[in-house]
Amino acid sequence: MKRLFATTLILLSLVACTPTEATRGNYLFQEDVDAIRPNSSTQYDVVNLLGTPTSKAVFDDNTWYYVGLKTQRKSFFDEKVVDRQTIKITFDDTNTVTAVEKVEGEALNVPLENRVTPTSGNEVTILQQLLGNVGKFNPQQSDPGNPAR
Repeated sequence: MKRLFATTLILLSLVACTPTEATRGNYLFQEDVDAIRPNSSTQYDVVNLLGTPTSKAVFDDNTWYYVGLKTQRKSFFDEKVVDRQTIKITFDDTNTVTAVEKVEGEALNVPLENRVTPTSGNEVTILQQLLGNVGKFNPQQSDPGNPAR
């Protein structure tokens, strides 16, 4: 009985360490990307084959991006990015595909700004906030002749 319990415990601990994989965004199959033909496929064909794009270019609606990630997590550790994929598809003015290309490189690390936007107004202490409304409101006086009050 002890051996069975020990074996079960060991097997469960090994299963708990099995990595779990997840796909984020639009991670595309290569054969689907290869099915898009420049100068013949249209936006309608691309949406039917790949789905809606992850993002469109800010100043150009004729450039679509499909971004996908594969992540892996082992037990209680943080997720790690195993594979990153970015596909850029550009269209001409007739909504026909002009180019399909894989964007190489890592994701950009955009630095955040630490400055604080100044706001106008009064500096109020906690005590002023707590006691600021004391005495500002009058309770409604009941008037038997006016039912609206």
